[in-house]
Amino acid sequence: MDVPCSEDGTKPDGPKFDEWQYDFLKKCSEKREEGIKEWNEWRRQNPLQDVLLEGASLQYWWLCGINWGGLSPERVPLTGGNKASFVYLSGARLYGSHLEGANLERAYLNMASLHRAHLEKANLSYVRYSRLSRPDS
Repeated sequence: MDVPCSEDGTKPDGPKFDEWQYDFLKKCSEKREEGIKEWNEWRRQNPLQDVLLEGASLQYWWLCGINWGGLSPERVPLTGGNKASFVYLSGARLYGSHLEGANLERAYLNMASLHRAHLEKANLSYVRYSRLSRPDS
């Protein structure tokens, strides 16, 4: 599931969006805990696979416990103009994720792991959190 390359082997400019990934993540969100287990298993089996959801709206999605740890900026679907306000990220593993400029307004981050996450210029207005995970937990 990758953006097709041009003849010279480079990826085209513009939004990087994979409809299959979007549909799969949406179904996972709708199934809540069981769905997130499916997503995390897919990520475990495909750790180098780019998550191509640039520009996608994730508003009101249930993503508690999702594993996006260590993704580079272009691979995190909470940046690049995505709408992620009101997203449920409780228990999410976001270790080392690049969330610069992410719109996390009113997100639920209870027990989320944000150790070494890059949150520069992220919109954290009205974020709800408690017991954020420490590096050693």
